Order: sequence, then C-alpha cells, then structure tokens
Amino acid sequence: AFLKARKPAGGSTKFSDRASIAHNWVKDEARNTCAHCRRSFNLYWRKHHCRICGDIFCDVCSRFKVLTALHPTMPARSCFACYDKSAVGDAQKYLDND
Repeated sequence: AFLKARKPAGGSTKFSDRASIAHNWVKDEARNTCAHCRRSFNLYWRKHHCRICGDIFCDVCSRFKVLTALHPTMPARSCFACYDKSAVGDAQKYLDND
C-alpha cells in the first residue's frame, strides 16, 4: 500500500510545524539487524536511516514519509514510530484549532 507524506494539519508552512531531524544517526556498523523487525541486513535487505530519530531500519519498516524542518517541501524517510508521532501531533494541532 502506498502511503502519502504526512503534512501538518491545515497545510501549514511554518518552520515550527515540521518534524525535527536526527542530529545523531546510529552508525551503519552499529546495527546488523533492523531496529524494529530485527531482520538481518544483507545485499537484498539494505539499511535505511530514519531521518527523524536516526536509527537504522529495513525498507519495509522505514517506508513512511514526513516533512521535516530541514526540507519542508521534500518528504523524508521515517520509521513507523516517528511517522505515528507526526500523525498524532497533526491530529492534536487540528483539534486545538477547532
């Protein structure tokens, strides 16, 4: 299933409404398995960093997209937990504006 990039409620373009990016990425050498599903990485199952938390995931566990403060118009790869936090934050902002 194709998932669309998560945008702040109301389509806000304010810098403060975007997800912050990870400043400390987990080093590639530090993980041999996906941080979520624990699948081992190999030539077929490659490592991908979540741009929000910086941890390393497989493609399946990091296929979500969110807009970040660094690149507000280009969706960035994220893990489900960061995507879900973005969704919860967007819903709360939407509810607060009613």
